Amino acid sequence: MRKILILSSIAILALALLSSSRVSIAVAQEDAPRISLDDAKKAYDDGTAFFIDSRPADSYKIEHIKGAVNITVDTIKDKIKDLPKNKTIIAYCT
Repeated sequence: MRKILILSSIAILALALLSSSRVSIAVAQEDAPRISLDDAKKAYDDGTAFFIDSRPADSYKIEHIKGAVNITVDTIKDKIKDLPKNKTIIAYCT
């Protein structure tokens, strides 16, 4: 099972939790679990997190967390199957 967390309180990305072939989407940001900046930094440093930058591509190109992948709300359904199963997924938008 994948664990998906939101780093930013204003994230608009539709997040998904996967377990085998079933997909469940947390559409409202209130439904998604949160992670503190300290915990996100620790997961980044430990290599146990996969970061999704949900901002538009032009914002991502200007600056993003090293190693983050740009997946917007428009492309999440197509790319969710490619997310790593062995890492905590952390999505951010600002």
